[in-house]
Amino acid sequence: MSDLPAQPNDLSIPSNSSLAQFGQLRTKILNHKHFEPEEYKQPFSFDFYNLVAFVQNGNFHLIGAPEKINWHALPINVMQTKAQTITDCFKEACREFNNIEELKKNLA
Repeated sequence: MSDLPAQPNDLSIPSNSSLAQFGQLRTKILNHKHFEPEEYKQPFSFDFYNLVAFVQNGNFHLIGAPEKINWHALPINVMQTKAQTITDCFKEACREFNNIEELKKNLA
């Protein structure tokens, strides 16, 4: 199988390489694997890549809850996982909450 060329920068739509990088990062996050911070690249040419770097630099919430929380009630920088308890992990620090409303107030 030969390699397929991929446009490195995001011109009007996310590049294949940026989408693949985000998929790999999301897999690492959801499987609790270590990942290194990433440098931002040139604005307007690498916008989706810079969103990946934003997440990779720890600027996201990993929410755990027994039931799915409506996305409309959450900030855009959230990933959800199913968990026994209600937790919010942000910048490698995790907090546990008694209920979803308490969690939402903390995110606001």
